[in-house]
Amino acid sequence: MARYGSIGAGTRIFTLILLIVGLLIGGVIWFDQIGILDVNDILSPVLKFAGFPGRSKMENLEDPDLLDRVRYDKQWEALAMQKEELENRKIDLDQKEQDMNILMEALKEKDEEYAEKEIILNDEIENNDTKNRNLEANARKLMGMPPDNAVAILESMEDDLDIIDHLKMVDKIAAENDEVSMVAFWMSKMEKKRAAEILRLMKEE
Repeated sequence: MARYGSIGAGTRIFTLILLIVGLLIGGVIWFDQIGILDVNDILSPVLKFAGFPGRSKMENLEDPDLLDRVRYDKQWEALAMQKEELENRKIDLDQKEQDMNILMEALKEKDEEYAEKEIILNDEIENNDTKNRNLEANARKLMGMPPDNAVAILESMEDDLDIIDHLKMVDKIAAENDEVSMVAFWMSKMEKKRAAEILRLMKEE
């Protein structure tokens, strides 16, 4: 068996040199592959000859405008979203404004309707007040004249309801003044048939 000491010193030195060179080359290739060193241009022929594809160059890896373009793209995207949101809000506000206009128009019509009804009611109240004042004035005149004249005036009225209104006003005035009403006496002096019809109508009211 050969002994370690039988190998010459020159052979051992040459072997160590080859080992060191191999380690150096392997380390450089490894650092190049992981991006620590950039020796692609120098070692490219050697790497191709040895069967290593080497590390390909990345063009435009550090584009100075890249970050600006990305930032502008995001800003435009945000602006587009804001524009869409504003358009949606505008549509919503337009719809609400349309609904409000319809509601305001309906309220306006209601106000006009109520105003017309108020005018009619005020006219009716005024007419009733005027009618009551006239009835009271006529009733007091009837109460101040001779019974035959009062009966003649009552019988001259074409509408029995007008007679009844005057008779009721006479009863009201007499009750307010704590006096005896002339209605019963006048009815006794009226034509029997018409007096009976007036009494029937007064009972039905």
